[in-house]
Amino acid sequence: MQPLPRPYRKAIFVCVNEREPGKAACGNRGSVALFKELKARMRELKLNKEIRVTRTRCLGLCEVGPNVAVYPEGTWYSAVKPEDLEALMARHVAPFESAAPIRGDRVGLVVADLEKAKEFYENILGAKFRPTEEVPGQAFRYAPFEVGGFSLELLSPTDGDGVIRRFLESRGEGVHHISFRVDDLDATIRQLEEKGVKIAARLDYPPEVIFEGCRWREAFLHPRDGFGVLIHFAEVKRLSPSD
Repeated sequence: MQPLPRPYRKAIFVCVNEREPGKAACGNRGSVALFKELKARMRELKLNKEIRVTRTRCLGLCEVGPNVAVYPEGTWYSAVKPEDLEALMARHVAPFESAAPIRGDRVGLVVADLEKAKEFYENILGAKFRPTEEVPGQAFRYAPFEVGGFSLELLSPTDGDGVIRRFLESRGEGVHHISFRVDDLDATIRQLEEKGVKIAARLDYPPEVIFEGCRWREAFLHPRDGFGVLIHFAEVKRLSPSD
């Protein structure tokens, strides 16, 4: 079993459980209509690929239903009515609607010895690592992991010269970059350039280059523009079964 990158930015669970007549249940109080309306709204906003609206069975609070739970916030709502959906959307969806929303992804850490660093984070901090990936033509490999609610990755040079080896030689081990996920890299770059921010570099990998089961497109802001921090933007598309 391997942990995966979170496939959706949010998950909204709507209880549609039904029980025999006379017993309280969300499904007996109109929650199916709530579920369908939320699904339709996500499609209208073109957010259905990043916000997953899912029907679920009993959430255990039948007496106060219909119940809706929103994650990763961990916010639960009871007695939800159709007229409440606007407020729910305003709180959990509307703040993120834009042409190119930016979401925090992970922090990259440069290390000299990848296996030794993995052992520390696994044995001392309880980190869960995904498979190590090698970046072709750039002379480094990386190991993504989760620990304590954070997503990070270890980067270590392989044979040959490359940006990670040069970073290690000039600065030593430590934080290399902060990553953000975006839905549309081109739109994100346009928005940044309209604000006077210059893109230092971008990477468009060939179609056959796959990381973590996904195709990636990337762009970077130079540390001098990011107050000493290299900022990384990534458009990530998970492969479909037919690919």
